[in-house]
Amino acid sequence: IVTLSVHYIFHLSWSFCLLLGAIATATAPASTMVTIRQYQARGNFVNTLLQVVAFDDAVCLIAFSLASAIVNANVGETISPSEIIMPIVYNIVAFAIGFVSGAILSKLMTPKRSEDNRLILTIALLLGIAGLCAAVDISPLLPCMIYGTTYINMTKDKELYKQVERFTPPILSIFFVVSGMNFDI
Repeated sequence: IVTLSVHYIFHLSWSFCLLLGAIATATAPASTMVTIRQYQARGNFVNTLLQVVAFDDAVCLIAFSLASAIVNANVGETISPSEIIMPIVYNIVAFAIGFVSGAILSKLMTPKRSEDNRLILTIALLLGIAGLCAAVDISPLLPCMIYGTTYINMTKDKELYKQVERFTPPILSIFFVVSGMNFDI
């Protein structure tokens, strides 16, 4: 709807409209998470809502990677099948990286491990995922989402989530500072 309406109302190029349409599929999970935390909401509805928000972000990442592949192919005016298929392959590789990392973490987390060791293992695997993704030029967001999903579904460990959540504010600050530094108006 966004792609078509932006093209026909504002008469912008199809490439730009396709990218805007892919971006429009994203939702902001932060507001949902803050509301859930503020009201300390629990239950089946909250669990389903969190799963839908995570799935929505995964769909957005895949849609954007496909749209950007199509746009990049259109810039050269010749579209080869590999330019369309490779982003799909990269997303499958991202899923595999996240799944394998989550499975490894679930096997490494034993009840005998201290909280510090649990946090070190979790952050080390997260940084490993990010480094591996940077090496093959894949966005680390999707594999990290799959990593967390795989771990929580294999172990049902809610304590690690709480521990990592206490550790995230400085990481988020660094993320937004680095993102702002790369922003070129």
